[in-house]
Amino acid sequence: SVTKLPFGKESFDGVHCSHVIEHLMPQDAHKMLSEVSRVLKKNGVFVLSTPILWIGFYNDFTHIKPYNPDSIVRYLVNNGQDKSLPDIKGKFKKIDFYWRFRPLYLPGRIGYLLTNYLYQFDIHSLQKDAYTLVLRKIV
Repeated sequence: SVTKLPFGKESFDGVHCSHVIEHLMPQDAHKMLSEVSRVLKKNGVFVLSTPILWIGFYNDFTHIKPYNPDSIVRYLVNNGQDKSLPDIKGKFKKIDFYWRFRPLYLPGRIGYLLTNYLYQFDIHSLQKDAYTLVLRKIV
């Protein structure tokens, strides 16, 4: 369970969490982020990838809530006046951020192959559908 990881404190140099948080209610998302912070060593890297709200987000019945990247950064990186979620607040530094875009739609088998080829060269639609956030634990 991502809300209660079976590992000791500061066990890992890196944690990669891909397409998990959007399946959690906010209170469980907070528990997951707290657990990641607990098991990650100082200077460890946390990579979080998740879809955002786009037209197909709720086509998956297990998607509960999209989490905007600014909200993740607000809780993990910023250490301002907001005192909510103090166990994870301000413990990370943002290293990098990437948007994922919807591929172009070209029909047929050749279109599918061409779409994948073009995507390698950053030729895609302008519609964002996911992101990857790379953070370093500083505390």
